[in-house]
Amino acid sequence: MLEWAGLPQHEFSTIVLIADNQSYVRSDAMFRIFARLPAPWRWLRFARIIPGPFRDWMYDKIALNRYRLFGQYDACHMPPPDHRDRFLKRE
Repeated sequence: MLEWAGLPQHEFSTIVLIADNQSYVRSDAMFRIFARLPAPWRWLRFARIIPGPFRDWMYDKIALNRYRLFGQYDACHMPPPDHRDRFLKRE
C-alpha cells in the first residue's frame, strides 16, 4: 500500500489513511479519521482550518509524547472476527 501511495517503505513511522483511492498522512489522515468518528471526536475535524505545516508540527509533538499523554498498555486489543478484514496483514 505504501508503494502504491508513493510513500517510503522503509523507516516509515506515521499514520497513513487510504480512502477513495487517495492517501493521507499525518494530520490530514487524522482529520479524515475524525470525520468518520461519532461526536464529539467528529467535531475536531473543523480544526483543519489551521495551516497544514502547523497542524503537522502539532501532530508530530503529540505523536512523540503519546505514551506520556495517553498512557501505554502491555497488550493490544484484538479486533473481533468480523473486523479483521479491515487490517493489513504482514507476510
